[in-house]
Amino acid sequence: MVGVPRSAGCPLCVKRRIRCDQARPGCANCARYGVECPGYGRSFKFVTGGKHKVRSNGSRRRRPADAEHRAEIKTGGGGAGSGSDSSGGVGVLELRPTRAQFIDGIIQTLRQGSSADEIVVFAPWFGDVPAHLGTKVALDSAMAAFALHLLGKAEKSDRLVGESRSVYGQSLVALQRALNHPTEWKTAETLCATMTLCLFELFAGTNDPSATSNGNTSPDPSSWMTHAAGVSWLIQQRGAGVYRDSAWDKSMMLSFRTLIIMNSIFCGHDCFLAKKEWQSVLLNLSPEDRSRGVTTEAARVYDRYFAHLARVPAIIRVGLGLREAKRRGLAIDVGQAVALVTDTANLHADYLIWFDEYQRLVPSPVEIPSRDPESIFDTAIHFSNVWHGSLYMGYWTTVFILQTVLVDCAYPVDFTEDNKQLLGKVFRAVETVGKGYMGPYRIGYPVRIAYEFADVPTQVYLLSVLARTEKHYAATSPVGYPRPGTRGMA
Repeated sequence: MVGVPRSAGCPLCVKRRIRCDQARPGCANCARYGVECPGYGRSFKFVTGGKHKVRSNGSRRRRPADAEHRAEIKTGGGGAGSGSDSSGGVGVLELRPTRAQFIDGIIQTLRQGSSADEIVVFAPWFGDVPAHLGTKVALDSAMAAFALHLLGKAEKSDRLVGESRSVYGQSLVALQRALNHPTEWKTAETLCATMTLCLFELFAGTNDPSATSNGNTSPDPSSWMTHAAGVSWLIQQRGAGVYRDSAWDKSMMLSFRTLIIMNSIFCGHDCFLAKKEWQSVLLNLSPEDRSRGVTTEAARVYDRYFAHLARVPAIIRVGLGLREAKRRGLAIDVGQAVALVTDTANLHADYLIWFDEYQRLVPSPVEIPSRDPESIFDTAIHFSNVWHGSLYMGYWTTVFILQTVLVDCAYPVDFTEDNKQLLGKVFRAVETVGKGYMGPYRIGYPVRIAYEFADVPTQVYLLSVLARTEKHYAATSPVGYPRPGTRGMA
């Protein structure tokens, strides 16, 4: 890198009168707007890697392997795939066969190492990715950023995480170019790149323009939703049939179905996956994997959970609307209320049937003494597999939501005690299911819902759990939660 005055931002940021993070090879603002960053000095060009690298004070000598890794992700010229930008603007990753090998190496490290159980939620998508690398800059750069980030989290390496952020900025430019292309926008590779950057935002939360690599960041915990909305749109534009016929597309839908549904829940709109044509897709996604004990029967049970979950956003939207109308003394649409009760009761019955099937497939959870010194509970709920625990927590939370809606509609069944027990199970499962760098992903949905109905001591405890993972998983940052004692849904 070349030396530039640190007090001056790039000319575009100066012109816009916005704060510039002065990142290399280009600032985050320019990357976000899809323009090439002109740099920080009239006579300088960005150069990454090479002998101009400045080593920070106290850093250790890098191993040769680290140097090779840096070489594989360094920026090229200006074109999306070839050429060099003589104007000195920010470069976009070039297509290189060695980069595909590099990313594949990271994926294999994650799949075979101690982190294999953590990323199982992304299988078989992760296993299919290498075969599609080396043809599209948008996919290569997005996957390089995400794979580096996961590896950095798994190995607790701030250096790798920092490098992943640098590559992420360039991948935004490449993705924008693909989305603006008359045909590239609809390809599976562009969809995969969009999905991958959404997952990156889920972990890193880089939407804040003031975010820098010096640790003084304020990530936006909801930034992933921007990409999730884009993913949902792209998936719909490509049509449901693609996800029935193509193994590659099925694996992408399998890995992303949860986030599509969560985005609908937290944005307050109906989920397109609840439509009949998409329900048939959801019901046949999960593959058999006997090495992990996933039989065909088990795969279909897992799929039914998510097919049912896709129907929840519409119930929440209508239920919250009716609740707000009651609070404000407004007239209630009786027909809408009757339809809501019918839909909610039907989904409630479907979930009870599903849970009976699920309990026959997996070991029952057990209570153990709490080992978290900050926990306000004497016991925790332990699961033989944390991903089983995630489904248990999701089920408890969803049934709680459905029963709360039924209570609001004067349903002739008293769910008060049952709801109290469901929340208690969610709270006590946080300690065990929330461990590991994918822990926040597993508990994000149940904790966000249960928090709204918790008492103040429990809210404080939940925020303390989330604060511990904030630097590793931005989407569950306490920044996005109401202060203890204030409730939104409850």
